[in-house]
Amino acid sequence: MGNDEVKIRKISSLDDEIFSLLTRSFPEVSWNRDNLAQFINSDSAILLLAGKGNEGCGLLRAHILYRYDKKNPEIFLHEIDVNADYQRQGIGSALIERLKEIAKEINASEIWVIANRSNQGAMHLYAKANMRETHDDDVVLQFDF
Repeated sequence: MGNDEVKIRKISSLDDEIFSLLTRSFPEVSWNRDNLAQFINSDSAILLLAGKGNEGCGLLRAHILYRYDKKNPEIFLHEIDVNADYQRQGIGSALIERLKEIAKEINASEIWVIANRSNQGAMHLYAKANMRETHDDDVVLQFDF
């Protein structure tokens, strides 16, 4: 990777170099190597890494959802994380654009995300990516184990 250019890549295998880059660049994440390997090796998981030089500056995690009632899969954009020093530089947008390319490659019917309305940065990013709010009455519920 060039020092000034941000490169987006899909992580499709896990080795010591990638694991070290992720843990070094995103220390706030409680990384578990076995879980990460299982995620990366899943056919329905997407992990995109934005890198600049030898540093990771952004991550996107998404899941391909295969449905029994639709011909085409959907993509659930689970999270985007751009390190503070790299925010507002188009990295989040570049990660979403790469996810859109993957969606076209697999002929997905849609990409969707759940966001907190109070997270203005995320709302702005998704609006900039031409994502639109489709339901005003959705509620996110959780069952804890």
